[in-house]
Amino acid sequence: MKMDILSVLEHKFPSFSKGQRTIAQFILKNYDKAAFMTAARLGEVTGVSESTVVRFAADLGYRGYPGMKKALQEIVRNRLTSVERIEAAESTMDGRDVLKAVLRADINNLQATLDEIDQDYFNQAVDMILSAKHIYIIGMRTSTTLADFLATYLKLLLDNVTVVKEIAARENGITCSCGSKDYGMEIHSTYVDLVCKSCGAKLRIGAATDEDLDRLCCRMTLQIPGKKG
Repeated sequence: MKMDILSVLEHKFPSFSKGQRTIAQFILKNYDKAAFMTAARLGEVTGVSESTVVRFAADLGYRGYPGMKKALQEIVRNRLTSVERIEAAESTMDGRDVLKAVLRADINNLQATLDEIDQDYFNQAVDMILSAKHIYIIGMRTSTTLADFLATYLKLLLDNVTVVKEIAARENGITCSCGSKDYGMEIHSTYVDLVCKSCGAKLRIGAATDEDLDRLCCRMTLQIPGKKG
């Protein structure tokens, strides 16, 4: 079984240098705060340089500091409640400098994406989009804005782009026969399941062919066959 980062720190602690021990001690005692710190901020609170923090992450086997930070955030997700996670994130921000803290977090997220993305997979995705007979972008609820954003720019290059979001956007567009309007969505390679969060019922929608998605676009409403009262 693979050890989590805290177990790794405890295991390797005797072999660490003085600076590394300082970093490890802080993380072990304050992992919930360290998970939301930049490398510069972690170096500042532990009294070491930013480069020392980055090298420390690499010595632990991570692809740079973003990889170590992601491992810490995974622990936070598993161990803390939602309220505790918010409090931990807020505690790393200087209330007088929230703007810089947010922008630094965005920069770190972009750097993590750059470090972890597989260029070959990215190129394959681009090739699949460009060679597709028709491109359907599914955007539900809070993702509808992102779907529109992607579609706007793809339509500047291609004329075969459709956004599949109209049903969810309509009032009572997706409901369950149990009376609930609260649902989740599970996306698979050839179909989409709409799942009622109240009764657990599912509505499976085929999405294997262009014809399937064309029929979906034409539907005015969808009802999950739930369990009535």
